[in-house]
Parts: sequence; C-alpha cells; structure tokens
Amino acid sequence: ISSTISATISATTSATTVTTTAPVSRESEVNKNVLAIVSKCEDGSFKASLRKRNLRTFWLTMIPCSSLESFSNLISLDVSHNELMDIPGLSSMCNLQTLNLERGWFNTLPLEIGSCTNLITINASRNFLRPNNSSLLFDKLKSLKHLRNLDLTYNQKCGTITHCQHIQQHIPQLSNNVQVTLWENIGKNPGSYIGSSAAERDSTLLRSQLEPWSTVSLRKRLVQDFGQEPTDASLVDRAQVMSMLLHCYYKEGLMSFPETLPHSSSPPSAAALISPNNTNYDILNHGKDARPRIYVNGTSVDPTLIDKILIELRLWTKETMNNNKNKCYKNRERPSIDARNYMILRAPNNSEKKKD
Repeated sequence: ISSTISATISATTSATTVTTTAPVSRESEVNKNVLAIVSKCEDGSFKASLRKRNLRTFWLTMIPCSSLESFSNLISLDVSHNELMDIPGLSSMCNLQTLNLERGWFNTLPLEIGSCTNLITINASRNFLRPNNSSLLFDKLKSLKHLRNLDLTYNQKCGTITHCQHIQQHIPQLSNNVQVTLWENIGKNPGSYIGSSAAERDSTLLRSQLEPWSTVSLRKRLVQDFGQEPTDASLVDRAQVMSMLLHCYYKEGLMSFPETLPHSSSPPSAAALISPNNTNYDILNHGKDARPRIYVNGTSVDPTLIDKILIELRLWTKETMNNNKNKCYKNRERPSIDARNYMILRAPNNSEKKKD
C-alpha cells in the first residue's frame, strides 16, 4: 500500500508596534556569521542553500547580497534540515520559485510567504504543520497563482485523505498536487502494532510497554538513548524501528526471554536476536522487561459527570462539523481512534488553575 497520495478535487473558490530588545545568545551571534552557498544559473538567476547548518534563527545577512546583486534574483532557497520556525525577510525574495523547508521546526508556514508571488513548489515535509488556516496560511497560499506543488508528507497532523481534500478546497490552484502521508495505511504494515488496545497486550512484555509511543518518539529513543543513526521514515517503517529498538534493549541487558516461546520447543537463538537483519518480529515481541510493574486501580468517575461531558461532546461535535452535503467531521487528526468524533481532555495547568 502506498503511504503517499495525491488527491484530486476541484473548487471555486489600526495597530501599535512595541519593539523590545532581548539579549542575543552566543549561538545566535555565531549563526549570524553563517553564509549560504550561492550558485548562479545559466539565465542569470541564483539559488541559495543553508541545508544542514544547525540553524535555529534565520538572518537575511546569511545570504550574501553582493553575490546576488539583489534578493529579487533568487529563485530557489533551501533551508532544510535545520531547526527554523520562520524566515524573516522572505518577502524580499519576490521571484522565488522553490522553497525547501524539509525537516524543520515549522508549525506554521513562513509568515511572509504571501509576498513570494512566483512560488511554484513548497517542500514542507517532516515539520509540525496542521491542516488549518493558522498553520498553512490558506489565504496567503491561495494568492500564489503559480503554486503547483505542496509537499506535506510526514507531518504527523496532516495524515488523511480528508486533510488533503480540505487543503485543496482552500488552495484550488494546487489541483492534484498536495502530498500527505497516510498514517493509517502505514499502520497496516505487518508488525507495526500488536493488539488494538492495552487490554489485549501482555504488560510483562517490553513490546507492550513501548506500543503506546508514537513512531517519531521511538525513532528519537533509538538516537538519544542508544546512539543509533537517525532512520529515514520513507525507508524504515514502524515495525523495523520497533525491531531495532528491541535489539538495542536486548544488547543492553534490559530484556530477557523465556526458556521457550509460544509454538516453539527450544529457546530463541541469541545470534538471531542480535542480528540487525532479523525480521522475526514474533521472537522479539516476547522479550520480557526487567523493570518492576506497579498496578494501580483507577478512580471512579461520578456517572452524572460522565453525562455532562457527553452532552458537551455532542454540542462541540455539532460546532466542528463541516457545512457540506456529506456532513463530514473537521480535520480528525487521529484516524486510529475508531469514533465519529472525539475530544481530548487534560488536567488544567497551574496558570489555568489560578484563573479559576
């Protein structure tokens, strides 16, 4: 099953400024001195790259204007593989055609993107974008008449066909050129998940304890806790990540195995367990965690309170419903939840408690 899709849909579609001076960190000062790699095209235009420069802040001075003569001569900007959240000064690159934001920290598209009226392609893969106006700036993208490609693959909150269609309804010139990753299809790969809920899993197994973690969190644990190289989501799926992580736990002595496994008359081979090419998920899934387990009974909830929450959920559901003929529900971000709609509740933080 392909995990990346392109959906097709047709659609018609006074202030006070306060300036404050904050202390500049040494890291920001160092980053200011980083210069982009600038290359000249045959037609006299320019391309600039700041790929993999460990940047958390973008400064317009990083692109040497002396090489370009003018920022309006820039047709391509690559700031991928950094920790940027915005690109101040982007409006000066009015003839930009390609913008690469891949593997950044963007939870909204760059605020000045509407000034890049010649943009054709935006690669915003592997960020923290959501399928709504505050994140994708629909009004600004809609004004970009030349925009033809928008890559949102591996943005965790943009992961359903409905999301793709919703985006295209607001940016009709994209036609069938919005790419998103269908997380639900990825979850169907063999070995991706065991059990549909905690009640169906054996709590003594390490795999069961890791199961609630998102695939992104499992990848981070491989890198941060075990010093492994980052994995490419397009090549290494959740099942493989889980297998690699269980291998690491086993080699660190943090996972043990019973003398015999289900449907087996002999203990598993140590060589098979530590082989990096092992794809026998069933063996690894039976590894026991050495940590102690604590069982705590949950606190009962007053039935009258449950009824009140249900009433609020139904009212909220009506408010979040799209006004279309199919009465679809808006932007469900967790397709693994098998329900028409859902509400995520949390305890109030300290500042919210003070307000009450």
